[in-house]
Amino acid sequence: VFAKPQAISLPPHAEKLPAPLLHRPDARAANADSLTIMCLESFALGNLHVAEEACSEALTLDPKRVDAFKLRGYAYLMERRYEEAASDFRAGLRIHPTDDQFFGGLGQSFSNMGDYKAAAGQFQKAVALAPRKAAYWNGLCWAQAASGEKLDKALEACDRAIRLEPDAAAPYNSRGLVKLRMRRFLEAAADYTHALQLNPEQPAVQFGRGLARLWTANKGGASDILAARQMDPGIDGLFI
Repeated sequence: VFAKPQAISLPPHAEKLPAPLLHRPDARAANADSLTIMCLESFALGNLHVAEEACSEALTLDPKRVDAFKLRGYAYLMERRYEEAASDFRAGLRIHPTDDQFFGGLGQSFSNMGDYKAAAGQFQKAVALAPRKAAYWNGLCWAQAASGEKLDKALEACDRAIRLEPDAAAPYNSRGLVKLRMRRFLEAAADYTHALQLNPEQPAVQFGRGLARLWTANKGGASDILAARQMDPGIDGLFI
């Protein structure tokens, strides 16, 4: 789960991803196992609507089917249906309270809804259970930085994520935000630049570097912000 904030949840199925429809199991033979397998296969192919339906049917047959809650939760998360995703992750945690993926998914749901303090709390639980997963450290870093509190802890989390996955762009983006908050603008610009070298199509990174450059009177800041707005016209809202 990479920290990638979005403004609001979308209506159900507003973002449809084309993928081949899978053959639905015969109604007489369908059981929670076969439906969960169908959910997993559909999720892997990007057919989120079919995945959600299959997992929902599996949960109707077996209300404690923990893997169905997990798959449907992440499908909702990818469709930007964050409230529904959070509900599934909470339900999964009631059944399996030591599953790091539920804490990570819940943290990402809160982060994308803008509740960064709550997100940081969930990511802290995720890293406690799975300290080798860089994505959780990155999620913790982003959420903590976005909250504007405990920036030293946010920086430690980003550094941990970078040590675990030095070639991933997301932790450099998150650390750029931390240093922007700390008013360490030259260092922030350097982190954002490195993130763009790893993955150039990132409007949040481009905008963040633009802000850092403007604070250091670097004329490239204005062009960075213009480029970010061209990629994502709503990018200003994230930083506001």
